[in-house]
Amino acid sequence: MPGTGIPDYERMAREVARAGIYDLLIHHDQILEPVVLRHWKVTELTGLSPEAEQAREALIKRIERTAKVGKRLAAERVDA
Repeated sequence: MPGTGIPDYERMAREVARAGIYDLLIHHDQILEPVVLRHWKVTELTGLSPEAEQAREALIKRIERTAKVGKRLAAERVDA
């Protein structure tokens, strides 16, 4: 992740998320969903080797998990 070498990065990332500037849900909604899934059409890929198919499935699961966790974290910030 870019920035992880910056001193106090985790605190700054939390503050950015808390301010609604950028967080996991925004990353999912503006990058992963439109680019990786729709533009690159990762879910529609066919003819992959078994290893590539396994990687594609893992990527899709990771993106789904990102949405789930992002929604939960966003809801927790609203409730706090």
